[in-house]
Formats: sequence, C-alpha cells, structure tokens
Amino acid sequence: MKELAVCAFAFAVVASACATGGNPGGGEDAGNNKDSGIAKDSGGGNDSGGGNDSGGGKDSGGGDGAVDTCAKAAPSNVCGVFPQCDCASNQTCEVNQTTLDGTSSCVAAGTKTTGQACTATTGQCAPGLTCIWGQCHPYCGTEGSLCTDPLTNSCINLTDNSMNPIPNLLVCHINCQLESATGCGGGSEGCIYFDVDQVDCYPTGTSTTCSAASSLCKPGDVCVFDGTSKYTCAPWCRIGASDCKSGTCMAFGTPPHDNGYDYGYCQ
Repeated sequence: MKELAVCAFAFAVVASACATGGNPGGGEDAGNNKDSGIAKDSGGGNDSGGGNDSGGGKDSGGGDGAVDTCAKAAPSNVCGVFPQCDCASNQTCEVNQTTLDGTSSCVAAGTKTTGQACTATTGQCAPGLTCIWGQCHPYCGTEGSLCTDPLTNSCINLTDNSMNPIPNLLVCHINCQLESATGCGGGSEGCIYFDVDQVDCYPTGTSTTCSAASSLCKPGDVCVFDGTSKYTCAPWCRIGASDCKSGTCMAFGTPPHDNGYDYGYCQ
C-alpha cells in the first residue's frame, strides 16, 4: 500500500515575509488610550463631557459621549486585528511580519480579495486581509476555529522560526482544491494538504520528482512513497470522481480528506 509523503509544515513566517482617537471628556477609552483633554463645543464654550451644552450645540470631541470600543492589539495598541477596527476604511490593521512580536499598525489597503496572489499586504490586500504565502488571507481570532468566509477553512496561528506562536498573527487557511494545478494561480504556488479538511495555497516544487527530504511536487501533484525507498510525484485525484487524465485514482492507506472527498493519486 502506498503512502502519502507530506512535509511537516510548521506554519512559520520568515522574517521579511510581507508588509509592512481618544474619547470625549478627558478619560480613558476602552483601549486605555487617553485623549487630549476637554473638548470644546461648536459654539466656543467648554461642555461637561461630550453631550449637548446649554447653547444647544453638540461638542466636537466624539459626539453624544461616543466611546471607542475597539479591542486594540497589544503591544502597540494602535488598532484591532480581529475584528478589524480603528483604521480608516481604505486601510488594514496589519501585524508586523518582520518584528514578529505582535506589533500592528494601520497600513494602506488594496483591492485584492481572499486567495488572490500578492507580494505584500500594503497596497495589495483588501482591508482585513494580510499577505501570507503569496495569497491574501483573512485574519481570524481563535486557532482551530472554522472561518466563515466560504473560500477558507480553519484558523491557524502562525509561528516564528523557533516555533513560537506570533501574537495576533492568526489567519484563515485558503480552501483550495488539491487536484487543481491552477487553483492557486499556477506557477510555483499549489494547493497543499496539511490535515483533515485543512488545505492552503503554498509555494511548491516545480519538478515531477520528490524525496524524503523534500516532498513538494509541482502544483496539482502529490509525493507518493511506495513503502520501501522510492518516491514519485503523481496527480491528486478525488476518489469516485473523474480527475485522472490517464490511469485510475488509487487510494492511500489512510486517505486524505477535504471538501467532502477522500483523496488519492492517479496511477
């Protein structure tokens, strides 16, 4: 029985991977940021803290006692990553992928949506998305939870090169199709199997051969181990579907499962 040869992906982010107001009345807002003090109303007089003054005019310091409820991400406490908050509508709250300490800031957003190719977050990915592994990924809040975007599956906390979880850097896996050679844009990006119902677009190999040290085949292929010493790349296929251009869809000893299908390889 042939086996699936899959690398032990660490979900690590290489340093240098992608990118990169106060409330009225003089108190602290929900993010512990103090404002500049007492706001003046539109008629020139000081009011008592954010409401209508005796002259009938509303103040300019937040309107009707509005409170900033954004859950800002430590340690920078500038904006919220998930849910996104306290950045302009044309910005995204981006976790710094160089310092890897959870620091975040508002950066210019682009228009690329979930799963589209990118080289950096700034100016490319839409608000709420970050550039990871060459595609725009949505931020998420709890590792292992199921993301709600139909193009995604589970939430994963990325780690640094020492396998330490990076604060605030949790993203949704892209729900690509293993059998598709072009579903991740083709080229050197392919759909990789991580675990049950967990796949994502990831840099792949470019050849038709593989080894124990590197089991990454070209997009659309999987590295198959014959149980002795031989490794070979073969097209992914869904058992019961008609994905194989030639040969038959063969099952693994423990079939990988995703998107409602058990997966095998064409032979």
